[in-house]
Amino acid sequence: MLCSQPLLQIFDPQLPIKIYTDASIKGVGAVLKQEDEHGENKPVAFFSKKLTEGQKKKKAIYLECLAIKEAVKYWQHWLMGKQFEVYSDHKPLENMNIKARTDEEL
Repeated sequence: MLCSQPLLQIFDPQLPIKIYTDASIKGVGAVLKQEDEHGENKPVAFFSKKLTEGQKKKKAIYLECLAIKEAVKYWQHWLMGKQFEVYSDHKPLENMNIKARTDEEL
């Protein structure tokens, strides 16, 4: 078999939380991961959401932010009161806390 289904790890509120997000012109998605006993990041849960027609017309940075927002909202029951890290492949997001944004949608 060339590929197999990923096994989900049970969420442990004591372990660090990492969220990996991505966006496309069709939808947004994310995976929540935690380390297993061997120190490897394993998936705990997956999230995806189809974009509306209006959202499909937005800029990439908006969609990448939307992916983060929707993932955090979806997993808020696990994230509330916890520190967590978010990873994105969209480099312009790294400067969002540094630069003053004029894009009110963000």
